[in-house]
Amino acid sequence: MKTSAIAGLLDREFRIEATADPGMTKHALTEYGRAFVLPAFHERKTGLMFDFTKSVNITYCVTFTTSETLTEILKAADGPTLIFTHHPFDCHEDNVNLIGGTHYNTEKWAVRDVARFLNQNGIPARFVEDPVLSKYEEGNFRIR
Repeated sequence: MKTSAIAGLLDREFRIEATADPGMTKHALTEYGRAFVLPAFHERKTGLMFDFTKSVNITYCVTFTTSETLTEILKAADGPTLIFTHHPFDCHEDNVNLIGGTHYNTEKWAVRDVARFLNQNGIPARFVEDPVLSKYEEGNFRIR
């Protein structure tokens, strides 16, 4: 599947041009990483930050891109892979209560729905749980 097709589907669903957060291009990138980001991401016209392979076999959906989740994705990946993430950097935020759940759990539910949405649109996707950040679910990484 072409990364541009996946990004186009998600950009339309999230109305990226109308709702893009200017803080993402300012705060979510290191100076080193900024050089590799697509110009359209800097211009807030797409959510696709990097497009190194142009085509991927699967999309993994994660809430946080921790070293633990990335290690598990790389072990499980069979060929080119796209990662959809709520936080596009290694971020360990404090748990904050939101609607009866932690900040991590409410974002996790949303990211899990992105995986479902992609699958419903014919794009292979799996949700990756990060037990390091989840205080409610013990055990190993689960790629669903």
